[in-house]
Amino acid sequence: MYSNPNAKNHLEFTMLFELPFVILLREIQIGCINYWQTESEVYVEPLSVVVEAGLTKENMQHVLTLDIVKDPAFASVGSQVYGKTIMGFRNNSADKCALDQLIEKSLGQLMNFKAKFI
Repeated sequence: MYSNPNAKNHLEFTMLFELPFVILLREIQIGCINYWQTESEVYVEPLSVVVEAGLTKENMQHVLTLDIVKDPAFASVGSQVYGKTIMGFRNNSADKCALDQLIEKSLGQLMNFKAKFI
């Protein structure tokens, strides 16, 4: 993790994860521990979490921006969880088809984003 020295009115931190093998990115979650400074009442929490990914460090692209997830399992450690599922199914109500056709069609609509670096 490192901060961006060019940021003027905000702190910008970057984390890079190198995975041991190529994955299909379909869901992602990260927790950030809330930071309080007792003397001056400083509270630090991300305003946004942006995810970039790719097969190489040099060729990463923006994938999505995470949303705040209400996860009570992390409340005891004061962690704010950000996440998103990028799997989604669309069903056009005008399409009248058998259940097996609907499932196959829906699986074909899944976003398959390959990544080794996130």
